[in-house]
Amino acid sequence: DALIHIATLPGLSVAKVFIPRIPSIHDHLLSLDLPLFPSLSVLQLSAIGLEESFAHLMRLTASTQLTEVHLCTAHDPPAPMLREFLDILSNGPSRDILSAVSIFSPLPSSIPLMLSLSALPPLDRPECFLDASVLEPLFSCPELTELELNSFFIKLDDELIRLLATAFPRLQSLRLMPPYNAGRISEVTLEGLLPLFSHCPDLTHLAVPVNA
Repeated sequence: DALIHIATLPGLSVAKVFIPRIPSIHDHLLSLDLPLFPSLSVLQLSAIGLEESFAHLMRLTASTQLTEVHLCTAHDPPAPMLREFLDILSNGPSRDILSAVSIFSPLPSSIPLMLSLSALPPLDRPECFLDASVLEPLFSCPELTELELNSFFIKLDDELIRLLATAFPRLQSLRLMPPYNAGRISEVTLEGLLPLFSHCPDLTHLAVPVNA
């Protein structure tokens, strides 16, 4: 109830929300049918995992001023669920001014512990692969200037770079990185970076592992 009250405040412009994995909370969010976040410009959502309630929350977001969306989850989201979330975001009332999107998994705060334990994630989970088909909904947001993906499951290749460069000509910052080296090898080549330099003249920050 407190979250719903905050989400309906007319002057709220920045929201950082952590939603615990409590079924009753997610059920309550899924039952809502009213406009939320009427004047939000920055939304940061954090949770253990990407739940259906997140997509519903995004669907109810009424702001026409939303420029930044940051999603952080402890567990890597299934690709279909993440695509649905991005599809709702890219078809929302702020699609024409959306300028920054970031997706982090696992939570940045958990990385030091994972490193100290030399923990390696299970990389044989095709249901979590983050490739161009998952990101495709964002291609309808041409004003995007910042894109950051931090996941062990990014499928990095020249075709993904080409599609991003073509879709986001205003791109200023592109960061596609695993949380740390867990053994997956990037398929991006030096030549594969060329579309970024030809299509994105404002690009000033680039962090992409290259197989050179």
